[in-house]
Amino acid sequence: MSVDLAQLQPEQIAQLQTLLSTIPAKPDEPPKRKPRKQDTIKYLSEEQLDRFFSVIQKPRDLAIFRVIYHRGLRASEVGRLQLSDWNRERDRIRLFPAEGVEWRRVSPHVSRGASTPRLAAYTRR
Repeated sequence: MSVDLAQLQPEQIAQLQTLLSTIPAKPDEPPKRKPRKQDTIKYLSEEQLDRFFSVIQKPRDLAIFRVIYHRGLRASEVGRLQLSDWNRERDRIRLFPAEGVEWRRVSPHVSRGASTPRLAAYTRR
Protein backbone atom coordinates (compact mmCIF):
# COMPACT_ATOMS: atom_id res chain seq x y z
CA MET A 1 0.00 0.00 0.00
CA SER A 2 1.40 3.38 -0.95
CA VAL A 3 0.35 6.77 0.25
CA ASP A 4 0.82 10.06 -1.56
CA LEU A 5 2.37 12.30 1.10
CA ALA A 6 1.12 15.40 -0.73
CA GLN A 7 -2.45 14.35 0.10
CA LEU A 8 -1.87 14.12 3.86
CA GLN A 9 -3.11 16.74 6.27
CA PRO A 10 -0.53 18.59 8.42
CA GLU A 11 -1.83 16.75 11.53
CA GLN A 12 -1.28 13.39 9.83
CA ILE A 13 2.26 14.35 8.82
CA ALA A 14 2.99 15.41 12.41
CA GLN A 15 1.66 12.04 13.67
CA LEU A 16 3.88 10.19 11.19
CA GLN A 17 6.92 12.23 12.24
CA THR A 18 6.22 11.46 15.91
CA LEU A 19 5.85 7.76 15.12
CA LEU A 20 9.02 7.67 13.02
CA SER A 21 11.00 9.42 15.76
CA THR A 22 10.35 6.46 18.08
CA ILE A 23 12.13 4.03 15.74
CA PRO A 24 15.78 3.58 16.78
CA ALA A 25 18.41 4.97 14.44
CA LYS A 26 20.31 1.66 14.42
CA PRO A 27 17.76 -1.07 13.68
CA ASP A 28 20.33 -3.87 14.01
CA GLU A 29 20.80 -3.21 17.72
CA PRO A 30 18.64 -5.54 19.83
CA PRO A 31 16.18 -3.91 22.19
CA LYS A 32 17.39 -3.56 25.75
CA ARG A 33 15.92 -6.09 28.16
CA LYS A 34 15.01 -5.59 31.73
CA PRO A 35 17.54 -7.23 34.04
CA ARG A 36 16.43 -10.59 35.38
CA LYS A 37 15.92 -11.29 39.03
CA GLN A 38 18.54 -13.53 40.52
CA ASP A 39 16.73 -16.85 40.62
CA THR A 40 17.80 -19.56 42.94
CA ILE A 41 18.11 -23.06 41.56
CA LYS A 42 15.15 -25.17 42.60
CA TYR A 43 15.21 -28.92 43.02
CA LEU A 44 12.46 -31.44 43.53
CA SER A 45 12.19 -32.81 47.04
CA GLU A 46 12.51 -36.56 47.57
CA GLU A 47 8.75 -36.79 48.02
CA GLN A 48 8.04 -34.80 44.84
CA LEU A 49 10.49 -36.94 42.91
CA ASP A 50 8.91 -40.17 44.19
CA ARG A 51 5.43 -38.88 43.29
CA PHE A 52 6.64 -37.89 39.81
CA PHE A 53 8.10 -41.31 39.06
CA SER A 54 5.14 -43.14 40.62
CA VAL A 55 2.70 -41.83 38.00
CA ILE A 56 4.73 -43.11 35.05
CA GLN A 57 3.05 -46.39 34.10
CA LYS A 58 5.00 -47.78 31.13
CA PRO A 59 8.37 -49.42 31.88
CA ARG A 60 9.86 -47.80 28.76
CA ASP A 61 8.82 -44.31 29.86
CA LEU A 62 9.99 -44.88 33.41
CA ALA A 63 13.41 -46.02 32.16
CA ILE A 64 13.68 -42.98 29.88
CA PHE A 65 12.66 -40.49 32.57
CA ARG A 66 15.01 -42.07 35.12
CA VAL A 67 17.94 -41.75 32.74
CA ILE A 68 16.94 -38.19 31.76
CA TYR A 69 16.63 -37.07 35.36
CA HIS A 70 19.58 -38.83 36.92
CA ARG A 71 22.08 -38.38 34.10
CA GLY A 72 21.11 -34.90 32.90
CA LEU A 73 20.36 -35.73 29.29
CA ARG A 74 19.78 -32.87 26.91
CA ALA A 75 16.53 -32.70 24.93
CA SER A 76 18.38 -33.27 21.65
CA GLU A 77 20.05 -36.38 23.12
CA VAL A 78 16.75 -37.83 24.30
CA GLY A 79 15.26 -37.41 20.83
CA ARG A 80 18.07 -39.44 19.30
CA LEU A 81 18.25 -42.09 22.03
CA GLN A 82 17.85 -45.72 20.94
CA LEU A 83 17.86 -48.83 23.10
CA SER A 84 20.84 -50.07 21.07
CA ASP A 85 22.85 -47.12 22.48
CA TRP A 86 22.91 -48.86 25.87
CA ASN A 87 25.92 -51.11 26.39
CA ARG A 88 24.74 -53.60 29.02
CA GLU A 89 28.17 -55.08 29.70
CA ARG A 90 29.82 -51.74 30.41
CA ASP A 91 26.64 -50.14 31.77
CA ARG A 92 27.08 -47.11 29.56
CA ILE A 93 24.81 -45.13 27.24
CA ARG A 94 26.28 -43.67 24.06
CA LEU A 95 24.71 -40.32 23.24
CA PHE A 96 24.60 -38.84 19.79
CA PRO A 97 25.72 -35.23 19.98
CA ALA A 98 24.03 -32.19 18.57
CA GLU A 99 25.94 -30.33 15.88
CA GLY A 100 29.21 -28.93 17.16
CA VAL A 101 29.11 -30.99 20.35
CA GLU A 102 31.47 -33.88 21.04
CA TRP A 103 30.31 -37.44 21.73
CA ARG A 104 29.69 -38.25 25.33
CA ARG A 105 28.95 -41.40 27.25
CA VAL A 106 27.07 -41.56 30.51
CA SER A 107 26.57 -44.28 33.06
CA PRO A 108 22.89 -44.86 33.79
CA HIS A 109 23.68 -46.22 37.24
CA VAL A 110 23.33 -43.83 40.16
CA SER A 111 22.84 -44.70 43.80
CA ARG A 112 19.22 -43.59 44.15
CA GLY A 113 18.03 -43.50 40.57
CA ALA A 114 17.91 -47.18 39.75
CA SER A 115 18.19 -46.33 36.06
CA THR A 116 20.00 -49.54 35.16
CA PRO A 117 17.37 -51.87 36.69
CA ARG A 118 14.66 -49.85 34.92
CA LEU A 119 16.43 -50.24 31.60
CA ALA A 120 16.89 -53.95 32.24
CA ALA A 121 13.21 -54.33 33.22
CA TYR A 122 12.14 -52.62 30.03
CA THR A 123 14.32 -54.82 27.84
CA ARG A 124 12.94 -58.04 29.38
CA ARG A 125 9.45 -57.28 28.06
